Amino acid sequence: MSAAYEISRGSPVDIPELRSAFLSLHDHHRALSAVALTEPDDRAWAERIRTYERYFAEGQALLHLARIEGRCVGYAFTVLHPGCDDTFPLGAGYAELYTLAVLPESRGLGIGTALLDVVDAALADAAIPNLTVAVMAHNDAAIRLYRRHGLVPGELIMYRIGGGLATPPGQPPGPHGTSA
Repeated sequence: MSAAYEISRGSPVDIPELRSAFLSLHDHHRALSAVALTEPDDRAWAERIRTYERYFAEGQALLHLARIEGRCVGYAFTVLHPGCDDTFPLGAGYAELYTLAVLPESRGLGIGTALLDVVDAALADAAIPNLTVAVMAHNDAAIRLYRRHGLVPGELIMYRIGGGLATPPGQPPGPHGTSA
């Protein structure tokens, strides 16, 4: 596969092309997360489609696709939010990088960086100065990418799903379902 890629703005009609990249990201997150992810993959993808379609319908979505030889190998889905000043000074509005996914065989080509650069340019054009992104704990490569783009940790989100306690990946459950 050629290393030459192109990035273009997407629309709701492009959503089906995102499936492979989304599922590769979902699989990567499965390996990192101490919290169970939505299963099976078909259900996770169906829910993600509904989320993307809703944000597009509400006029809050930006989609950028990376393609190699016409095939989608990565994408950035960004959600635009009105600003607020209750905790962080986001009064001018902010964007949430909801998904940044690149197929495993296309990683290392600069596609994630290029997608983030295009998102930053689109936000500058829209006069939206603020960007947030949630990063899966232990996703060190993503954290390095976001830090290179000026993002820093601002808060930590913790989960308790269904009343159960989470176990870090690769560790056996300890007493009461926690890691030992």
